Amino acid sequence: MLTARRISGQLGHFIGSAWDYRAESASAGRDRMLPNGQLGLILNLQSDRITVQDERGRHDYPGAIIAGAYSRPFFLETSQLGQTMGLTFRPGTAAAFLGVPAGALRNADLGLAELWRSGAEELRERLSQVKGPDERLQTLDNLLTERLHRAQQPDRVVAPALRYLEMTPERVSVSCVAKHFGITERRLAQVFETHVGLSPKAYHRLQRFYRVLRRIHGLQQVDWTTVAHEAGYYDQSHFNHHFREYTGLSPTEYLASQGPYLHHVPSA
Repeated sequence: MLTARRISGQLGHFIGSAWDYRAESASAGRDRMLPNGQLGLILNLQSDRITVQDERGRHDYPGAIIAGAYSRPFFLETSQLGQTMGLTFRPGTAAAFLGVPAGALRNADLGLAELWRSGAEELRERLSQVKGPDERLQTLDNLLTERLHRAQQPDRVVAPALRYLEMTPERVSVSCVAKHFGITERRLAQVFETHVGLSPKAYHRLQRFYRVLRRIHGLQQVDWTTVAHEAGYYDQSHFNHHFREYTGLSPTEYLASQGPYLHHVPSA
């Protein structure tokens, strides 16, 4: 069972949502995780281990990790994750909260203990002792709020630049974005490297893909030609290439294997 909540207050400036998941039955598989360009936190309350498989190989981490800004799909071993919690940072805010450049976590993860030392295990232990999803989520909120005094403020350009890219469905050049905000292309690239983890172009392309994914998720039949055209792709081949880049699947393969959650595709 999945329980999720929006984060408000001062903590909500950095974190968009948090979730608590309890598997109803044991799982022996893994999930294909689709990239969304956002950083997050995953806590395994069942065991002190999280296994990730990506194009670089298999990675075994302790039970608390920072999930980086991915632009490619990867696999998460779900057999280990019967009791988990996590959160998603608002785009462009994780670096300021965690104190690590987002670019250092592009298409990669990091054990939380490498940043918080013993605080990572203490977080898992405190949450493991709480009964009930709502109570656990409130405890997570309280524990993270205690760390707000260590957080910095993101660069003032980050939030408006991200909104600009998210609200611009057509193709847009990096030079146009930089000019719109009165900064150089180099400065814009530096801001995204530090705070977002992806280049402006990569982030914009990923947002276009996610507009498509939100539109088709849960459907069994799709007019792919219309979807590709309305999303601004050159042609069907261009659309198919990008779709496979972000999912590792063809559009029809995705429809056949999609699960109930937007970012997770069940895989044997």
